[in-house]
Amino acid sequence: MVKDFTQEDLVAFIYKDLDAGRSAEIKSALASNWKLKEEYNELVESLGVLNKMTLRSPHPSSIQLIMEHSRRTAAEQELETSY
Repeated sequence: MVKDFTQEDLVAFIYKDLDAGRSAEIKSALASNWKLKEEYNELVESLGVLNKMTLRSPHPSSIQLIMEHSRRTAAEQELETSY
């Protein structure tokens, strides 16, 4: 029986975030399904690129704008629920 696996399944497999049964299913499928193996390899390669990236902190003005928006929407929601 052929099972379909999603990218989310493969990502969870890569991060070892699946139960043993599901991991075994994917491992078996990877051994026999070249297309799935290709997608898996692309995800692993992408993860490697992401892990090498240098992340920068957001600019303080960006944080300020987000916080103002959050306060504004929280106040609006509070007004809506008080009616």
